[in-house]
Amino acid sequence: MREAKEITLVLASNDKRSRNLEQALRERVGNLITIDYDPVAPHYKYLAALLSYHPDRAVWWTRYQWHPIIQAGRRANIVSRLKSLALPFDALLMWGSWTHPLKGSPFSDKPFYYYIDQSCNKRLDPFDPVDAPGLTKPRLAFNQAQGVSYRDAKRVFCMSQWTREQTLDSHDIEDDKAVAVGWGPIGINLLEEDLSAQRADKIVLFVGNEFLRKGMDYLREAIPMVVDQVPDARFIVVGENADHYELEGHPNLELTGLISDVEALKNLYRTASVFVLPH
Repeated sequence: MREAKEITLVLASNDKRSRNLEQALRERVGNLITIDYDPVAPHYKYLAALLSYHPDRAVWWTRYQWHPIIQAGRRANIVSRLKSLALPFDALLMWGSWTHPLKGSPFSDKPFYYYIDQSCNKRLDPFDPVDAPGLTKPRLAFNQAQGVSYRDAKRVFCMSQWTREQTLDSHDIEDDKAVAVGWGPIGINLLEEDLSAQRADKIVLFVGNEFLRKGMDYLREAIPMVVDQVPDARFIVVGENADHYELEGHPNLELTGLISDVEALKNLYRTASVFVLPH
């Protein structure tokens, strides 16, 4: 078996959060090459947006991400970049599972892996933005395409045990193909610190990129009730609102956007009195 330091690994991502994973991998593998698979040509993006249109913006965004035109464009980007590499690669690691990266390409014999936080379940869930009439077919089509991708992959690395169980429930794949590995370098570990002395302010912290799916609507509904009892309570929300939830403002609500600096994020966890755990 080859050592990690002898391997050339390609990391394909469209997410800023993968930067911490990239940094950790550079310390472990012999050579790491990164690919951004999302710069799909504008005319294809417009066509996919038109064909996937829905008046609910969150539903529209999800259908757009699932659309075969976008999947094909991402795969074309990956294959084009792989062809341009100056040296051969040993394996491909995909951040997320929006597309099958190597199907029908000259690299179809190369091993590839996924690193995911959830899978597409063909059964509609109450919290899902695709929970609307007439949308079961796009969901089912993407679920089937994702199942093919998973079966062709060497492993599906899951960011939590919940993700692993949800993936196995969503797809007919071998149990040992889905592996719970946690958040790794993206995670925050403050177990060794005494945080009690750092919580002077009444801060409620929420961290998540998909606001609607992770319950931001419930938190927003609770804010005026909490402020009525604790007027100086502050609600800090970290994330980029990837599902475009229309969050109503409030004087005690602060939106930071995405925070990629791990130390800055740690400081928010240190000072928060309450952490609202997203689903």
